Amino acid sequence: MRQIALLLLLTLGGLLHAQDARTYLRLGLDYFEAGRFEDALNALDRYEALEPGNPDVAEKRAIALYYSNELRPAEQQLLALTEGRDVNPQVYFFLGRTYHARHDFVNAIQYYKEYLRRTDDDNVNRPMVKDAIRRAANGLRVARTRGDGFVENFGPQVNSKGDDFKPILSPNFDDRVYFSSAREGNLGGLRNDEGFADERRGQYGSDMFSTVVENGTWSTANPMSYLLNSPRYDVVTDFSEQGDRLYYFKGFQLYSGDILVDTFRSRIEERSLFSAEFDGPLRPWEGDTELQIWNDTTVLFASRRAGGYGGLDLYISNFSGGAWTTPENLGPTINTAYDETTPFLGRDGRTLYYSSNRADRSIGGLDVFKTTYEDGSERWTEPENLKLPINSAGDDLHFRLTRDGYRGFFTSSRKVDNYGKRDLYVALFRQVRPEQTARSLPLVFNEVPRYRKLLAGGQEGGGEGTPDGQDPTSGFAPSEIVTYELAPLQFEPQGDLISRANRPTLDKLIQLHDRFPETTIALTAHSDGSDPQEFDLYFSIKRAEEAAAYLVENGVPAASVLVRGVGSSYPVAQRTVNGRENIVGQRLNRRVDIQILNTDGQPIRVNYNRPEVSDFMRAFEGKFFEKSAEQLLYRVQIANQGQMYRGNAILSYPHALVERGMNGTNYRFLVGAVKDYQAARQLRADLVENGVPDAFVVPYVRGRRLNGTPTERELQTFPDLENYLGIGD
Repeated sequence: MRQIALLLLLTLGGLLHAQDARTYLRLGLDYFEAGRFEDALNALDRYEALEPGNPDVAEKRAIALYYSNELRPAEQQLLALTEGRDVNPQVYFFLGRTYHARHDFVNAIQYYKEYLRRTDDDNVNRPMVKDAIRRAANGLRVARTRGDGFVENFGPQVNSKGDDFKPILSPNFDDRVYFSSAREGNLGGLRNDEGFADERRGQYGSDMFSTVVENGTWSTANPMSYLLNSPRYDVVTDFSEQGDRLYYFKGFQLYSGDILVDTFRSRIEERSLFSAEFDGPLRPWEGDTELQIWNDTTVLFASRRAGGYGGLDLYISNFSGGAWTTPENLGPTINTAYDETTPFLGRDGRTLYYSSNRADRSIGGLDVFKTTYEDGSERWTEPENLKLPINSAGDDLHFRLTRDGYRGFFTSSRKVDNYGKRDLYVALFRQVRPEQTARSLPLVFNEVPRYRKLLAGGQEGGGEGTPDGQDPTSGFAPSEIVTYELAPLQFEPQGDLISRANRPTLDKLIQLHDRFPETTIALTAHSDGSDPQEFDLYFSIKRAEEAAAYLVENGVPAASVLVRGVGSSYPVAQRTVNGRENIVGQRLNRRVDIQILNTDGQPIRVNYNRPEVSDFMRAFEGKFFEKSAEQLLYRVQIANQGQMYRGNAILSYPHALVERGMNGTNYRFLVGAVKDYQAARQLRADLVENGVPDAFVVPYVRGRRLNGTPTERELQTFPDLENYLGIGD
C-alpha cells in the first residue's frame, strides 16, 4: 500500500508539474504576442526551469531579450541557437538586429545576408531585410563623422519601462517639458484593442505627463489632470505661441481619434470639463497624425492620404482669410515611398526637421533629417541626416529645438542607454542653431512664391513713382524740380555711424531740409542679426538715433526727424550662403535706410540708391521693406513708453518696429504689416486676447504714420482707408 501511495503521489506531482509548465508556457506566449517582453521572459524562464531544452522557447526568449534591451544575453542565446540543426532563419535576422542596435554595422550586414541566403526568394520579409542591409551600410558611412552636439537620456525619474515619447517644451518655461507615456499605473489599466480590460493581452494606453528641472536634474514625471487624461490614448501634441492653449490627441488607438484643444490652466478648478475639437484641416480619425502648430497660423502634419508619394507624407496648411487652406504636400525632395513624419519647422520658417526611414539615407529605423527652403529657387535643399549621436539604429523622432537653439528634445527607441520601449532624450549643441534666432519674410516657406509675385508685380495701382502711378512732381517745370540721390548709411558693429563715408549723405539731408522745411526725414536702422533677439530691435533704433542727433545738432528741427528700428527682419542679402556665414551680406544688411516724407506738392524728386546685391545672395525681405514704403500698411501699436519693451509680443509677432520722433522721449512699439483693415483688426484682437489690452491699429501711408484724416488723394489711392475711418478701432 505504501508503494502504491508513493506512486500516486509521484504521478500526481508529475501531473501538477506538467500543468504548471503548460500554464507558464501559455502565459509566456500570450505576453510575447502582446509585445510585453519582460513579462514574457519571466513566464518563459519559469517554464524552462520546469521543462528545459525546448528550442522554440529558447528562440522566443532570445527575441524577448532583444526587445527588452538585453543585447548581450540576446546575442549569446542567438549564437547558441545557430549551433543546432535546422536553425530558423529568424535567428540570423535577430542576430543582425542585435548587432545593428549596437552599431556593429559589419556584423549586422553579415547576419542579415545569412538570413537572405537561408530564405526563399518569395519570402515576404526579404525586401525589409534588404533595406536593413542598406541602412547598416549607411551607418558605416555615417559613423566616420559625427554630428553636432551630445545626447543625454532624461533618466529613470522620467523614462519608464513602458513607452515614453513626444517631448514638448513648455512655451512659457524653459525648464518644463510635457510628454506622453504608456506605462504601468496609467488610467484605464491594461486594455486590449477593443478597449476592454485584459490583464494578459492588454496594453497600457498613454497618459500625458510633465517634468521640471529641480536641483539641476529632471524631476519625477507627474501625470496631468484627470480632466485631460483618460483610459484612452492621450498624447500631448503642441501648445499655442503664448502657451494658453494645449492641443492634444485622444483616441482608442494611436492612429485614430480626435485633436482637442484645452484652454490651458494650471489650476484644476479653472479647467473646463470638456475640451473643444480642433477646427483644423486634419482628419485624425483617418490617420492624419504628428502635427506641429507653428506660429498659431500654420499646421504641419504627417498623413497617408491619397495622392502622396507612399507611406506617410508631410503636409502643410495655413490659416488665411478665416479658414484653413487645403493641405499641400511638401513634395518629392522631402517625401518618399517610405515614411516621413514628426515635422518641426524652425522659427525662421525655412528650416525643417523631420524623421524618415528612407533606406537610402537612414542608418536604422526612423532618422532625424534637416532641410532648408531656399527662397531664390523656391526649393528644398537635399535632406541631411543629423548622424550619430542624435540618430541611432532605432527609431529617432519627435525632434524639436528650444527657442534659444542650444538644445533639442526627441524620442528614441535605441537599445543602448534606454529604460523601455522608447525614451526621451535631449541633444546639447555646441553652437546655437541659427534657424531659432531668425525671423524671415514671409513668415513661412510656402508663402514665398506669392510674396515674390507680389514684389515682382509692383505696387497696387501700377506705375513708377507712387502707388497711383502719378509723379508727385507733376505740375512743376523740369527746371524747378530738385533731384536728390540718397544711399543708405552703412556701419560696422562697433563702428561710428557718423563716419567719413556717411557724413556727405547726412550733410545732403541737412541741405535738403533747409530748402524744403515741410519735409520729414525718416531714418530706419537695420541690423545683421548678431544681437540677441530680445535686444535686436531696440539696439537698431539706437543706431538711427546717432544719425538723427547729428542732423538735429546741425540745424534740422527735432520735429522734422523720425527714427525707426526694425532689427534684422528685412535683410537685403542672405545671412548664410551654401551653409557658410555671408560676411559681405551681413555688411550690406547693417544699414540705415532714408526716406523723405511729406513731399507731395513740392518740386522735389528723391532717388534712393539701394545697395547692389548679387543674385546668388539676394534676400527679398529687403525688397518687401522698400515696397512697403510705397503702400498702405496697417500696424498694431502695443506700447508707448520711455524704455525698451520687454513683453513677449514683440518677439512673437512678425514685422516688429519701434519708432519715435526726435522731439519726444517715448518709443512706440508696433507689430504687423498687413494691407487690409479687417486683417489688422484680427491681429489686434489676437493681441488683446494674449495680454496686450491697449493694442490699437495704426495706418501708415507711404511710410507716414497717419495721425489725422487722410487727404482726398490718399483716399482715392487707398480705398481701404474708408474701412478704417468708417469702422474705427
